[in-house]
Amino acid sequence: MRSIVFALACASTLTACGVETPAASSPAAVKPLCECGPDYCRGDPRYAPALTRKKAALRADSYPDRLVALLDRASPCLAAVEQAPDGFTLQVVELDPSRRALAWTSEGEEIAKKNLKERKIKSYQVFNVNRALQCCGDPKYDERRDYDGELDLNTDLALLHR
Repeated sequence: MRSIVFALACASTLTACGVETPAASSPAAVKPLCECGPDYCRGDPRYAPALTRKKAALRADSYPDRLVALLDRASPCLAAVEQAPDGFTLQVVELDPSRRALAWTSEGEEIAKKNLKERKIKSYQVFNVNRALQCCGDPKYDERRDYDGELDLNTDLALLHR
């Protein structure tokens, strides 16, 4: 009995797991939304609710809306949401031009802003992820038009301060 209930529960969630189920009379096999696997498909019905939950959790952790909004710029597939960190990074580019990455804090960003104004650093960036995740059909992060190799950053995903 338990295995029948489990099988019914699994069958009822296939559509939510990124697969299309054929009509009961169809002999066709279950087919995925895309060839990359359900978590990497665009248009996965799980994406929007997962993004909403992730953004709510970041707001609950007191991250400002301007940072939380960066998640809307990320790749639109479930894997991008699930693999994204639960915080933000402040990357500082020194004058030499080495880089250092720190966990974002409002105080750290204020110091970076002051140092940039005083020309003690070259630039700083704030981001959730530095490299765009490759959803099905997307180019690799370093083949996208916004990739900056010196910063190792897809700039569309970041707040840039120069």
